[in-house]
Amino acid sequence: MERKLILYILPLFALAILIDFLIDVIKKTNRYRIPDSITSLSAGFLGTTAGLLTIGFVGFFYSGVFRWLHIFDVKDTVWSWVLAAVIYDFFYYWYHRAHHRINFLWAIHATHHNSEYFNFTTALRQSALGFLTVWPFFLPMAFLGFSYEHYLFAAGLSTLYGFFTHTEFVRFVPYLELILVGPSSHRVHHGINPRYVDKNYGSIFIVWDHVFGTHAYESKKDKICYGTGSALNSFNPFWANLSLYWSLLNDMYFCKSWKDKFTIWFKKTGWRPEDRRYIKNANKKNIGTFKIYDKKINSAESSYVIVSFIFATLSVVHLMFSAKYYSTLWVFVYVLLIWSVLLSNSFFMDGKTYRFKYENIRLIIIGIFSFYAVNNTSNLVDSYWFNFVFIASCTFSLGWVALYIYKYNNLANSVR
Repeated sequence: MERKLILYILPLFALAILIDFLIDVIKKTNRYRIPDSITSLSAGFLGTTAGLLTIGFVGFFYSGVFRWLHIFDVKDTVWSWVLAAVIYDFFYYWYHRAHHRINFLWAIHATHHNSEYFNFTTALRQSALGFLTVWPFFLPMAFLGFSYEHYLFAAGLSTLYGFFTHTEFVRFVPYLELILVGPSSHRVHHGINPRYVDKNYGSIFIVWDHVFGTHAYESKKDKICYGTGSALNSFNPFWANLSLYWSLLNDMYFCKSWKDKFTIWFKKTGWRPEDRRYIKNANKKNIGTFKIYDKKINSAESSYVIVSFIFATLSVVHLMFSAKYYSTLWVFVYVLLIWSVLLSNSFFMDGKTYRFKYENIRLIIIGIFSFYAVNNTSNLVDSYWFNFVFIASCTFSLGWVALYIYKYNNLANSVR
């Protein structure tokens, strides 16, 4: 059911992003940057495809509590679904607040915040590890007697509503934003300006923030600065998911106190052992002077990334529709193939010196896989759609790399 909800609203999300992007282009507001948007969507694809490998994880715990420990029998009525959405939003507030206030939880949630832009693609920039920590916060719903279907409905509604709050084109909406979260309220939440940090945690209802003292209004005096306190400085969606865990592991390993090695994970977000704070301060973003991360790449490489990303997008959509027909092994292989493209794209967007070496190795491995797949009967290879996207993607990649190397060699020869 959860996957069906995502599939139903994907076209709506795609249309909204396209319209928002066209408005940005027409008005020349520079609220979209293609490498950043590709990174955000790629992070979303990581989360979506990782979810295919962890299906049932959240449902296992939720359904167990509902089956054995629920105290009320919530009937299947219109009002029960409305109530489920309201109660879900209440517990979402505490889930969201905890993920901003505790180091190891923030390391997961920071993926959603480490873009330095704020637009509809940012809404889909979700952590691939979120499933590990989301479930405990919503178990009270199961305890109260709301079924897993109620939970999925409320989660889907929250996701749909939350998507449309990620825009800078809609200003503050009077009266409405006294009750509901609006784009202005959520811009505040994403801001790293001191006045905005740890504010506006609600997903649908802003009243929780008013009640629990975490509300702030958007100021007209200064521009909101987006991102995280320490700049990511990368278009790599994998690093967007893991960078803060790497930072925590480094500080845990190098700090001298054994007590700090353990407690660092559960301290307030941003806390570091005393002998590691100079590292944290050195990496801290200065709002007044920092520049948004950007890398200039040539048009050929930029085109390659865009076309490769389109193939990856088609593959993700196809996998979402057809995963139930494949064995777990083939879903895993399919996911790895998609991830390899997303990683390759990030190397090109970041201008890594080893980007061509990686791409060549990736294509060789894919060639070996193709040879194996063609010579072994499998339901994966029997998929015409997969064959089309896979072969087209490989052909395009090989052709582009060959042309680029040919052009580079000709240029080198002419210089000599």
